[in-house]
Amino acid sequence: TACVFFDEIAYDPLFNGLVLDSNEGKRLAGLMGTNRVLLHRNHGIIVQGKSVAEAFDDVYYLERACQVQILAQSTGNELSIVSDAVALKFKQDCAADHGMENWANLHFAALKRKLARCPKGSIFNT
Repeated sequence: TACVFFDEIAYDPLFNGLVLDSNEGKRLAGLMGTNRVLLHRNHGIIVQGKSVAEAFDDVYYLERACQVQILAQSTGNELSIVSDAVALKFKQDCAADHGMENWANLHFAALKRKLARCPKGSIFNT
């Protein structure tokens, strides 16, 4: 899962508080560039995608990748690091033939169906 984010994550080491002006927005956009993800120190993440489905998919799978990373590190064992070449090839294979885009759309549609089945009156179906 983490390999799909190879060379797609920017990092912002500053936290300037709530973004209330266009200058901070421009600064963040400049840092993010064409990356799909911006890790924003002391704040969280910002993602961009061609659709809501793709942006959501990135948030979902990035969180999963982070959970796995923390669990792996918590073992105290030496980690096996995937080479850049293998990570890049994995990312390219996933993106081939619009694979990641199609998977994101299928995933998002399935989650919307799941939410639609929530009982009336729940926070997800009012």
